[in-house]
Parts: sequence; structure tokens; C-alpha cells
Amino acid sequence: MYEAVLVIGKAAECGFGVLQSNLRLHCDWFLSFHRMLDRDQLMRAVQLTRRSQTYRMQLQALSAIMQFIRPTRYLEVGAFEGRSALLFSSLSAIQELVYPVHVTSVDSWQGGDEHQQERLAMGPIEATFDQVIQVCRSWLPVESRFEKLKSLSTAALADLRERNGYYDLILIDAGHKAKDVLQDLVYAWPLLKPRGVMILDDYTWVPKHEVGDRLLHAPKLGIDAFCSCFSDEITILSNLPLLQLYLLKESPLGKHYQAIGLEMPDLHPLFEGVGLVD
Repeated sequence: MYEAVLVIGKAAECGFGVLQSNLRLHCDWFLSFHRMLDRDQLMRAVQLTRRSQTYRMQLQALSAIMQFIRPTRYLEVGAFEGRSALLFSSLSAIQELVYPVHVTSVDSWQGGDEHQQERLAMGPIEATFDQVIQVCRSWLPVESRFEKLKSLSTAALADLRERNGYYDLILIDAGHKAKDVLQDLVYAWPLLKPRGVMILDDYTWVPKHEVGDRLLHAPKLGIDAFCSCFSDEITILSNLPLLQLYLLKESPLGKHYQAIGLEMPDLHPLFEGVGLVD
């Protein structure tokens, strides 16, 4: 609806005939855009990312967040097979996003400790990511931009430092060691715009392959340290699953709440029966 208001506002300056033409073009494009996402395409992308796991509550939480902030600029630190980009792109289409999006995916595709432990070949994983992104492109406006940065997360985030306050939504899901997660958070936080949301994945995850101090090899310790140091800029989005932590970025001078509750929406019927949620 906001897009239609913009069209009307611009066309009114040029006369009613231009208004009719612009609205017709806009509506034709809008309808054709929403025919692009169908169950078969979604199922194909889900099958490509079969090594990844998505819980129903996680998808509901992401849907709630995207309804809350309507993001068009998305940064994922840790891309793996492309499941997160798939979720963002499909929800953008389903929620009638009419603006082009910019998705930045950061990953070294070298694998984390857990992948190296199981000797997972990362070449096919990266190839899967590339295929998934091609599918996602077909769901979104043609002006949308998908940016792949193959690099260690700290190096990539340092290169992105000029995009201060640029991203609406950021996902942190790269290295799982506490110190690596803390470093990623410190580098990524300035890239998030005020009132943007950061999703911290695997908040309660604990590795099974480490025999030493498991807390040092899990994200929670690093996440908790970050949240303590930046507490004057963080509002927790609550009523969401603790598999992930959801942070709303606030100005230290304008912060009023410690937590904001979001309601979990029902899943869109398109997500049912495609093997996406566990």
C-alpha cells in the first residue's frame, strides 16, 4: 500500500492520465511478482539445503520480526547452504515486499570445527549456496542485489565498515567459539541501523565434539558478554524461542524498555508440507 501511495503522489503532479498508467503498470508488476513464488520452487530450494535444520518456532519468529521492521537490507554472517537467505527471500515475497532487497552473505566456506570434525566437504556446500541464491533471485524484484563475500567473517565485516547503520536485519551464525562470536558481534553491530534487529543463532547450542571447556566452544558466553557491554543500546525481543536471541538496536538516549514482546504468527500455508520445518 505504501508503494501505491508513492505512485499516486508522483503521478498527481503529471495529471490523471499518467496516474492511471502508473497504477496499471504497478498493479500488473505486483501481480506477476507474486506468481513467482510457488510451492514447487520452495520445495526445490528446501531440498537443496537439506543439511540445514529449521524449527517451526524459528520460522515463526523470523516472520514476526520481518512483519515488525519490514527489512530490505539483510546481512548474514555465516551462510553455509543458503537456508537463511532462502527464508528471508521467501518471507519477503510472501509478505508482499515490493521494494528491491540487498542481501549480503558472508562465509569462508572452510567449515567450522564441527564440520572439520566430521570431515565435511565444503565445496559442494558452497555450490549448493550458489544454486539456492539463483532460486531466490527469481522470487524478488529484478533490481534486488545478492552479494556473496567469500572471506573470514572478521575480514569481511572490516571491509564493510563504511556501511555504518546500513542493514535492517543481521544474522550472526558463523564461528561458534565464544570469542569468535563476540568478535563478530562487535564488528557487525555498527552496521545495523537504529531500530534494526540482530539475530544471534545457536544461543543455547553446546558442541558435542569438544572434550575441553564447552562454554568456550559455544556462542552463549560471547553473546552474554556482548549484551552486557552494549546493554544501553539493546532491547530484547521476547516471546520468541531461545534457540536464538533477538536484539533490537536502540539509541542509548532513547531506550525505554528492557524487552518488547512479539506475537508468534501462524505459518503461511506455503511453508506446510515442503519439508522445511521440523
